[in-house]
Amino acid sequence: ELLSQGGFLVNFHNSTLVYERNGEKVAISGMGSVPEDLAREGLKQIACKTVPGAFNVFVLHQSFQEFDFMRNEQFITFDDLPEGYDLYLCGHVHKPNLAGKVLNPGSTVVTQLREDEAGQRGWLLYDTAARKAEFRPIKSRQLFHKVLEFKDARLEEIRESVEREANAALSASPHTLVKIIVKGTLAPGFHAADLRLPRFGENVFIDNSMNSENLRERIAQIKLSREQKKSSHELAMQILRKKLEGTSYSLGDPEKVFESLLDGTFLQGIREKIGKGNGA
Repeated sequence: ELLSQGGFLVNFHNSTLVYERNGEKVAISGMGSVPEDLAREGLKQIACKTVPGAFNVFVLHQSFQEFDFMRNEQFITFDDLPEGYDLYLCGHVHKPNLAGKVLNPGSTVVTQLREDEAGQRGWLLYDTAARKAEFRPIKSRQLFHKVLEFKDARLEEIRESVEREANAALSASPHTLVKIIVKGTLAPGFHAADLRLPRFGENVFIDNSMNSENLRERIAQIKLSREQKKSSHELAMQILRKKLEGTSYSLGDPEKVFESLLDGTFLQGIREKIGKGNGA
């Protein structure tokens, strides 16, 4: 919006721009980036419309369920888009999508070391007469992303595999960004902390996730033990309440009394009450 106010670009959020050249009209409408949970409602409220007799383009900057392998329900879908446009263009998603209802050329540079950032970078040239898009690649630093999985592996085996993959990626281009993730299990007697992976320079990133499954299992066991402890506490309270039924118990909520006995404040509270009674 600041650049638009300065005259450096045109902000067409919730509006339509019409251009005409050689007797052909092109109308560009769009919605600027909004929080994902508001995008669906935002599309329902936009005021921009298609222009009769023009090639109509709708542009937005959001995530789509169709682009997300997890199918995040918070994201909009192609069905949420306004109808009647000849071309739908999307930004935000870094991985190119060159087919389907919404076209997205992806980011022109690598911004995150994720698998969906790998691949050729470029832009789209769209022919409105032929209604066909052509991907134009550009020279840009590439990302090599590799996941190496092991089972009961020895340390030397892992190091050799990492060196082989990293050297192969760097031999293609020394400027390539390399991300290698090692995961799986180590042979008995070895620990993830013992794994010293080689260094290849500032463009190579190695993620040591060995024995991560074992770690998840230990976390799950801790969580289960906590849940069991909670269940044991609840069971103890049920037994206590049952034992007190029909008795002359008059010390208040038995659960609060039980907690105060555990933390050592029960007797102190009784003494204070006795002291106040003597003072009266």
